[in-house]
Formats: sequence, structure tokens, C-alpha cells
Amino acid sequence: MRELRRPERVIAPSLRRALPALRVALVLVPIAWLARRVDASLVVAHLGALPPGPLGASLFWSALSVYSFTLRWRLLLRAWGATPPSTLAALDLVVRSTFWNLLPGGLVGDVARSDAVRHTVGGLGNALAALWFERVGGLAGLFVVALGANVLAPPAPAWFTRVTLLGCFGSLVLLALSLAATRSTALARRLAALPLLGPRLGAITPPSRPRDLARALLLSLVTQTTTTLSLAVIVHALAPASDLRAVTALSPATVLFTFVPVTPGGVGQRELVFSMVYGLAGVRADVAVAASVTSFALGLVFPLAGGALTLWHHARPGSRHEG
Repeated sequence: MRELRRPERVIAPSLRRALPALRVALVLVPIAWLARRVDASLVVAHLGALPPGPLGASLFWSALSVYSFTLRWRLLLRAWGATPPSTLAALDLVVRSTFWNLLPGGLVGDVARSDAVRHTVGGLGNALAALWFERVGGLAGLFVVALGANVLAPPAPAWFTRVTLLGCFGSLVLLALSLAATRSTALARRLAALPLLGPRLGAITPPSRPRDLARALLLSLVTQTTTTLSLAVIVHALAPASDLRAVTALSPATVLFTFVPVTPGGVGQRELVFSMVYGLAGVRADVAVAASVTSFALGLVFPLAGGALTLWHHARPGSRHEG
């Protein structure tokens, strides 16, 4: 009997050809929607009128977020029994990773950062496990911060509270399942059978210092709080008549809806989210778009610093011998 042709052989190439067009559409649709509702000249005017004080304050909160992120990463490495790099050396690696994370996927820098410390945690598998807990713990912390902000000043609709509660519960369950997975020998055998990274992932061991893991997860609250404050400063500076408490309470929602970039670089998605979320606090769409552009520009400061540090490291004598 002749076998039927498997449909995925026909569909998969078609999907691959359609993906570039889909990515373009994901960018153009929100931009076209905003273009009908936002006067671009007003956006430019808001950008030119922004005083330097709020820019400096936003950068301060962003820098504090990067610093607390670095401390959290060091704690996660310690949780797997490592003697982590010094705070300054870890900060150097974190800032450099933000530069490489500008590449599509946003993970190149994080993987390189994990690879740089693999020898301290018993292999790349454990370093990637720390990276996984870093990401999931950060998401859980963001949900908790969003819940707390909504309690302090609840301008958000009821559906957002329910979604945040569900997300908080789901991320905490994922953390528990991930911790259990590090102790599963059956899962380790399955991971070891995977190509490329399989042997390294199969060698993952459970954290030897659970207390440091818990401290790292708690520190994610500081990281996410400072991130949301860096946005609130900019929005309130552009819309001083808005309720500062409402703007601050809505900022975690903005971070949540842009946590995973649906469009390349988050272009279009970020502006749409800013206009819809901050609109709940009475911020006009043109002001929200200006805040989005400003936050994106400020967000490039650390990646550009990471690029400069990368060039400096490569230019140093003996840099080829560095890990």
C-alpha cells in the first residue's frame, strides 16, 4: 500500500516563506493603527520638551535594576555551588550580554554570559539552569510587583487583576516544577539524548544552596520594581497632570505586555502597549508614544555600553586568553 505523503513536508516550507511577511505585518499593523490616532508632530514636540532631570532619574532606576539583576545572577550561581565572579566582574559580563542580546532572539548574550562562568558551576548545563531560573524568577517577580501595584492604586480593569493572579500562580508553579526537574534522573536521560547541548543539559544538578536560590528569587522584586519606576518617571514627566500613583501602578502592566517581544525589537508592540495601558491613567496616546520612544532610547544606553566594553576587552593585550 502506498503511503500518504506527510503534510508537514509541504506546509513547513510555506510557513517558513510566510514568516518574514508575518513579522513585517506584526510591525505594520500596530503602527498603522497608531498613525490614525496619533499626531507624529506632537510626539516629536514631546520628545524635544522632555527635561534632562527625568531622563537622569530614569537612567538611575535602570542602573539600579541592572545592578540588582547582577546580584541576583551571582546568587543563582552560588545556589549551584559556584564561587561567582566578583560583583564588578559579574556586572561587566551582564552589561556586555545586553549588547549581544540586541541580536534576534535576545538570548545570545545570556548564553555567552553563562558560558563564561560554566567552569564555576560544574558545566554549561548548570550555568544554563541558573539562566532559566533567572528568567522564570524574573517573570514571577514581575507578576508579584504588578499585583502589589494594583492593590496600592487600582486603576486597571478587573480582567487585568485576574490575568495577573493567574500569571503569578503559573510562574510560581513553573518554578516549582523546574526545581523538581533538576532532581529527575529520567528527565536528565532524556535531555542527554538531545543533539548539541544534550550532554550538557543532562548533567544538570539540583542547587546545593537552596537559600541562595530563594534570596535570588526575592531580589527579582527589586529588579522589577526599579524597572517599572524607570518607566513611570518618564511617563509622568511627559504627562505631569496625570496621577503619579496610577502611572506607577500601571507600569508593571506595561513591562508585562512587552516582556516577550512579539514584533522584531518590540517595534510597534511597545508603542501600542504604552498608549493602551497608560491611557487608563488619562495619558494621551501621543504622550504615551513619546514615552515609549524615550524608554526605548534610554534602554539602548546599557547595550551600547556593553558594546564599548566588548571592544575594550578584545583590544586588551592577552584578551584571546580570557574566558
